[in-house]
Amino acid sequence: MSNALMVIFPYRHKGMWVFDDEDVGLRKEPFVSGADTIIDHAVDTLGIQNARKGFRLVFSANPFPDYHLKLDWLREGDGGNWYASEQFDMEGWLCPALLKYFEEAPKQIYARFLPKPIVKRSKLSRSFVKGDPLDFASAGNSPEHRQRRPWRLGGRVRLRWGGRRGYRWGAPGGGSHHRGRRPGRPEA
Repeated sequence: MSNALMVIFPYRHKGMWVFDDEDVGLRKEPFVSGADTIIDHAVDTLGIQNARKGFRLVFSANPFPDYHLKLDWLREGDGGNWYASEQFDMEGWLCPALLKYFEEAPKQIYARFLPKPIVKRSKLSRSFVKGDPLDFASAGNSPEHRQRRPWRLGGRVRLRWGGRRGYRWGAPGGGSHHRGRRPGRPEA
């Protein structure tokens, strides 16, 4: 028995709506033959910002609170199933991947379109949590850190500007120990 509500995250790839779902073995599975146009209309009507970068599509064979779209089964054909959206007065074809979510093609599919959750990325200027890989206070204090990065002496590390290469971790004093040279000695 599958879940009552399923969630996928469609996004635009090479001009097409596609989605990935590792749980059922799908990668860049496209929506075609009208299903893509129904998605376009729904996203535009609901005003989902940055939908091309991805959005949540919650769907079920049973109605659920606050669904946005109802698709009615029309017929089986072309290896998949044709559905109609009364709301948009359109038809769309859903490929056999539909059967990875349902045992048989449902008579109705109810869907809700939601923005993709925003994941805030941390900045280097944030306050670090003890044990965080970027924790300045504890960086380089373990024996394995000292072995991999000998320039992390006593936990003192520095983020330095590397020109075109951006910020880089550097040795205290700006030396280049990681290249096998000692500061102050000319190269041979």
